[in-house]
Amino acid sequence: MPTRMSSLEDRDLHQRIDADLRRFLAEHQVLDLPAAVMQEIDAIRARFAASYVAS
Repeated sequence: MPTRMSSLEDRDLHQRIDADLRRFLAEHQVLDLPAAVMQEIDAIRARFAASYVAS
């Protein structure tokens, strides 16, 4: 079973996947969430913290 295409350098599938994932993680930029979404997340976290402490 071939592990490469003729247009790619001679690396096996796992090496290519590893390189792609490392590049993705190094270059990925997380977009800011809208303020309303962040407020809702904060409210959910606060409710969880209050219920966790009460238990």
